[in-house]
Amino acid sequence: MGTVRICVCGDEGTGKSSLITSLVKGVFVTNKIQAVLPQVTIPPTIGTPDNVTTTTIVDTSALPQDRNILAKELRKSNVILLVYSDHYSYERVALFWLPYFRSLGVNVPVVLCANKSDLLHEHGESQSIEEEMLPIMTEFKEIDSCIRSSARAHRNVNESFFLCQKAVTYPISPLYDSKESVLKPAAVHVLRRIFYLCDKDRDGYLNDSEIESFQKRCFGKHLSEEDLVNIKDTIRRSLPDSVTPSGIDTKGFLHLNKLYVEKGRHETVWIILRAFQYTDNLSLQEEFLHPRFEVPSFSSAELSPAGYRFLVDLFLLCDKDNDGGLNEEELASIFAPTPGLPPSWTEDSFPSSTVRNEAGHVTLQGWLAQWSMTTFTSPKTTLEYLAYLGFESFDRNNPSTTAALQITKPRKRRRRPGRVGRNVVLCHVVGAPGSGKSALLDAFLSRGFYPSYRPTIQPRTAVNTVELPGGKQCYMILDELGELEPAILDNEAKLLDQCDVIAYTYDSSDPDSFAYIPKLRAKYPHLEELPSVFIALKADLDRTTQRAELQPDEYTSKLNMPGPPLHVSVTWSSIQELFVHIAEAAMEPSTAFPRVEEDAEGKWMAWGIAIGAVVCASAAAVVIWRRVAMDVSESQLKHRCIETSRFHLTFTEFATSFQKTKSQSIARLRYCRFVPSAQRVIKMSDAYERERQNNSLLESLSQKTSALKSVTVNIYDNARDQEMIDNTSDVFSSLSTNIKGSASRLTRMARQGDKIAVLKLAAIVIVRMMTRRSPPPKKVAYNAVPEQDPSVTYHTQALGAPKEEDQKWQKRIQSAHTRIRTEDLIIS
Repeated sequence: MGTVRICVCGDEGTGKSSLITSLVKGVFVTNKIQAVLPQVTIPPTIGTPDNVTTTTIVDTSALPQDRNILAKELRKSNVILLVYSDHYSYERVALFWLPYFRSLGVNVPVVLCANKSDLLHEHGESQSIEEEMLPIMTEFKEIDSCIRSSARAHRNVNESFFLCQKAVTYPISPLYDSKESVLKPAAVHVLRRIFYLCDKDRDGYLNDSEIESFQKRCFGKHLSEEDLVNIKDTIRRSLPDSVTPSGIDTKGFLHLNKLYVEKGRHETVWIILRAFQYTDNLSLQEEFLHPRFEVPSFSSAELSPAGYRFLVDLFLLCDKDNDGGLNEEELASIFAPTPGLPPSWTEDSFPSSTVRNEAGHVTLQGWLAQWSMTTFTSPKTTLEYLAYLGFESFDRNNPSTTAALQITKPRKRRRRPGRVGRNVVLCHVVGAPGSGKSALLDAFLSRGFYPSYRPTIQPRTAVNTVELPGGKQCYMILDELGELEPAILDNEAKLLDQCDVIAYTYDSSDPDSFAYIPKLRAKYPHLEELPSVFIALKADLDRTTQRAELQPDEYTSKLNMPGPPLHVSVTWSSIQELFVHIAEAAMEPSTAFPRVEEDAEGKWMAWGIAIGAVVCASAAAVVIWRRVAMDVSESQLKHRCIETSRFHLTFTEFATSFQKTKSQSIARLRYCRFVPSAQRVIKMSDAYERERQNNSLLESLSQKTSALKSVTVNIYDNARDQEMIDNTSDVFSSLSTNIKGSASRLTRMARQGDKIAVLKLAAIVIVRMMTRRSPPPKKVAYNAVPEQDPSVTYHTQALGAPKEEDQKWQKRIQSAHTRIRTEDLIIS
């Protein structure tokens, strides 16, 4: 409800325009105003119903020449405010105005307003209400409410128009029969359903906890102990037996709502109704009953864990005798808040379509199986009945009944190995008349064998659980098509979309039974797109030769089926193995397909795989080329070493960067940015070692510095593989402090010209740093190199590393592979 349109009408001189002016101005206007005011639109104010956005008030004239305009406005209005002010205008309410409204076919609520109440004597006011208003309200059902007002005294002006808004948003006519002073049957039915849904323990009473939950759901606030006592006392005064220690019964609940209506508080009843998704005509909202739920092609709908949990709880609640089965009374109790059994259940002859116990009562297994089948075949029916039964979603992202359902992954027809992502599968059982299809469905439901033949005319369905190898269970639907077999098999799109496996049955003792199957497959070639199971029934009887072009074994062999037909009898206990075999064929369709030529889709898939392989190979080649291209040549490395000739400055810069960096992986990358490849640098360092011994230039010292860093990288990786720590920040903070202090010593030595001492001290500092425990980086890719590298040992000894420290990291090198990620080392 967006806009409420109020038509103010009545005899001339009753104060219609004064009421409107007093509402708009807030005070009575003493000056003369025009006879008919223009249309007035007012925004919502405090006290306006929540679902009213704007209110439009239309003033009218009662003159005969304006009767056409009056009729037009009456038909456009949502509510009528009928004003009278004296005895004459009061008489015309019943003699003219209300019959006139009926003659126009206007069926909207009427609020009767006795204006100019300031002219009445105080002692006669209440008597006038009883004598004037109540008889009219009894005679004319369209009168919603009555009120006395005074535009001069500004009395009940706002209230008069509020009653008009209330009459539209909270109509009384669907709820209450004022002539009989009772709630209408439709309202009683709705309130009974609400009581049933709120009675969580199904004991027929609303206890204090259930009343509290009802209060929070409808009104969103807590019910105090005092208010609860007052409610019970109010009911007890009229119906003493309706309030017991167990709570309030149905009669007391209905009586309480009747009192709300009779006292003019019918908005309370409407708040309750709308909290349970009811519309103004006391029907459930269409969006609530049928929410949007689309099932894509090659997918199916199944109950979610929340849906199964709700149905299990409902079963346990209504199984009053705790015998593990639902009898007729208990089923009637479950479906009390619904229109009755779903039509599809009646068509399937429920409960004979599912599992029952020896007494014929539906078991929990059969209850869940029946709902699983309903969800599979008609998910909208399941959603509708879940709404009727009171399913509540606790998922904030999906508060509707669709939270009780889930959609399976798309299942396309492919012959490659793999399981389908379904827990409910459908199998069509086809075969010649008298082949034993009905007996097979009875055996599926663990029922006895009836030797007499009864032809199946209407389609018949059976659903039960099947335990697969490994302990997993699924629900399987066996469908005997009956006279609808040609129509169902001819609908190729629907058949391939819904059916998971097809079972071909024949009577192994009837020589004319098998010939039906080749004819059927020839008539409907698309059946080859379905997983197939061939079953020879009545194997307990003498097998006979089939009058067909090919015998069953030869026919299945020609089709290259995985095996010959399965010979079983419904009288054998091993019949259950057949159902497991059918379910496995549905869950793994590749095991039940005949080996036919690959279809167009398979060819396109092969081309797609080939093209994908070529693309992947090309991408791998590009990656390898980039890695090789990133490798730095000897001349480039020499140039880079010249740029970093002053080792102490480079090392100090690294120490500062290392101190600021609390991430191990980033620090490692910064440290290694001068070295493109550890082995490459180590090999190059051999030549520069001879130059250093012969008083080489500063350039060779720079090259040796790079070699030292490559050694450090190897040590670092081995230490990382063997040791791990939790607090990365603290360790690196300590390391950076040590490095920074050593860097100062290196600087002083370099200024004194002792470059060899600088190099030795750098080696000692770095080796000590790397032999301390350090955490590994999160993502590292490695290339393995030999466990023992003679060049590493040579350089470390040549640089004068301490023996104790040397032994520590040398053991780590021997116990793990030295792995370096090349791309991590080349950082600009």
